[in-house]
Order: sequence, then C-alpha cells, then structure tokens
Amino acid sequence: MLDDYLSINARIKVLENGLLGKKEYDRLADSRTAEECAAVLTGAGWAECDPFDALSLENAADSRRARYFDLLERWSPSSAGMAVCRVPYDLHNFKALYKAKLTGADAYRLLSPQGRLTPEELESQPAFEKCVGLLRETSDPTLSDAEADRWAAGQMIECARGNSFLEQYAALYIDGCNFKLLRRARKAGKDESFFAPRSIPGGTVCSTNEADYPFKGEDEDRAVSEKLSEFSKQGRRDVFGDRCVPAFALAVENEIARVRQICALLKQGVPSAEIIERMGEINV
Repeated sequence: MLDDYLSINARIKVLENGLLGKKEYDRLADSRTAEECAAVLTGAGWAECDPFDALSLENAADSRRARYFDLLERWSPSSAGMAVCRVPYDLHNFKALYKAKLTGADAYRLLSPQGRLTPEELESQPAFEKCVGLLRETSDPTLSDAEADRWAAGQMIECARGNSFLEQYAALYIDGCNFKLLRRARKAGKDESFFAPRSIPGGTVCSTNEADYPFKGEDEDRAVSEKLSEFSKQGRRDVFGDRCVPAFALAVENEIARVRQICALLKQGVPSAEIIERMGEINV
C-alpha cells in the first residue's frame, strides 16, 4: 500500500505542474478581452471556451474536473477520498431533482456527471421526499435546502469514516454548512430559533455566533471554500499516505472556483489590480 501511494504521489506532483499558479492567475486578471483570457486558460490545458459566457466556462470546467477526477479514481487504491470529493455533486444533483419535481422543469440538463449516485438512487433517498414536502408546504427553499445539506453531510461522514484526514475535512465541511445557514438565516431576518433545529451535527463548532466559526469574509461561499482549500493543502504535503488524492482533487476545485471568480470580475470590468487584491493568497 505504501508503494502504491508513493507512486500516486509522484504522479500527482507531475499533475500539479499543470494547475494554474500565481503567474497564470495574474495574467488572467490582466486580460483585457475574453480572447486574452481564453488564451491563458487554453495555455494551461483548459478546453477552449468563451470565459465570459457562464455556460461555456462551466463546460470547460467540467471537462477539466472530469479529466483529473478520472485519473485520480483510477490511481487510488481506496475509493474513500474521491467519494468525499464527489458528495457535493450528489448534493447539487439532489437539489436540482427535488426542485424540478415540483416545478416540472427538466432537471437532467442541470445534473453534474461527477456525482456518485444516479438520479434514481438520489430520488430513492428518504430525505428526497422530505425536501419535496418541505418545499411544497412552505415555498421556502431555505428550509428544504437545509434538509438537503443535512443529507449530504451524512453522506460525507459515511464516506470519510476511518480516515482521519477525511473525517477532519468532513467536520470542516459541516462547519461550513452551518455557517452558511446561520449567515443566510440572519440575512433573511430569521432568529436563533430557526437555526438551532436545522444545524447539522458532526462539525467542530456548535454556535449561533458567527465569530466562533473559522470562516472570514462577507461572501460566505467564498469564505468556506477558501478555508477548505487551506485545509486541503495539508494533504498535498503527505508523501507517504492517502491524503494526496483528495487533496489534489480539492486543489482542482479551488482552481475552478478562482477562475470562475476572476472571469466574472473581468466581465464586470473590475480593474486587474483590484481583482488580484480580492483574490488574496493564491493556494498553489
């Protein structure tokens, strides 16, 4: 097993050289047109796309993610690391399906291929009908999404069981879910009585005080994403264990998130210096 992970780690080190670094992020931020932006991305191995078109960029991101995830899946002696990384896509698909069941929309075009579970398997989960019922009765997606997040947290805990690095990641992920729920509840004018019964057990923090959580920033999604990325860097330094696989998968997700953010800001006409400042430390 040790030899397996030494071999995987060596392969991942080669893959890491293909991820965007600070130099590429700065060049991306300095782009004046969609064409210049696309040239930076394709030069780093991204598929051709219009980076100022959300759907085109997401298709390119999906292609990049699939390439790396498929390699990691084939190389890894254990399925646990990649299973944890795929749970958020199960959650995305779960939410798309249960909302479509009420609206009659075609959810299948919105589904990510990176999840572990098929649409049929997702729809058979006990939490699925509960989410449908909550949304039908209340018309408040905050309630049904909180229940979906609870389901996904349970899935992540199960996938991570027995692996200390993944268990710590799962706990931090749950902290992020609770932090986002607390922040959004307060933005909607809801009090502590809304948060307490919907908070998810299994995290490292149990509090209605935002300051107790290890996330900083006005944008709760970005704050959580950056903290998870910071944690994942620990695994990329693990030469002899199984942390390197999920850690690299999370680094890929971090790259995609940053590219998405930079391209959105460029499209808005935000100056490059301000974009670079907003990005803060580049996790490479």
